[in-house]
Amino acid sequence: MPMTKEKKRRLEAIGDLIAEQPIGSQFELVDLLKKIGIKTTQSSVSRDLQELGIRRVNGRYVLKPWREVGAGDFEGLLGLIQGVAAAGPFMMIITTSPNAGKMVAEAIDNENWPEVAGTLPGDSRIFLATRTPQHQDALFDRFRVYLKRSGPPGVDHAEELEAERGEEGDGEET
Repeated sequence: MPMTKEKKRRLEAIGDLIAEQPIGSQFELVDLLKKIGIKTTQSSVSRDLQELGIRRVNGRYVLKPWREVGAGDFEGLLGLIQGVAAAGPFMMIITTSPNAGKMVAEAIDNENWPEVAGTLPGDSRIFLATRTPQHQDALFDRFRVYLKRSGPPGVDHAEELEAERGEEGDGEET
């Protein structure tokens, strides 16, 4: 069954709210959603939290960045990546959910991909340097595979990635 626009909007709002502020209960989350115009029930929120991989830690809900805390598992963070764009032949800018830049950059560093010369994380953006323009192309291909396979529910980030890559205007086809 395809995801409705309403559910997609609710899932995105839940992720944004939890990333922006501490939330201690599902009822509190239902109230916050209601304030931004999303009517839902506690039972729907409970299912949504499970689908998004959001857990309660020390009395508040947190985005689950990876399977084991500190493991730096890149696939566990895919839902936090909102976009990838070229910035010249050796740089990429990765946009993440609020306050997720450092976690995603650390996960990329832990992967030890040969294409990556280094990362410079911010709160919601990562500057990633590649060793060569060919490495940048290979990294775009790598992100395309990951984001298409494991992107947030109902979103095909691979199309966005291809569009952003094409906007670079290098005239080359891969």
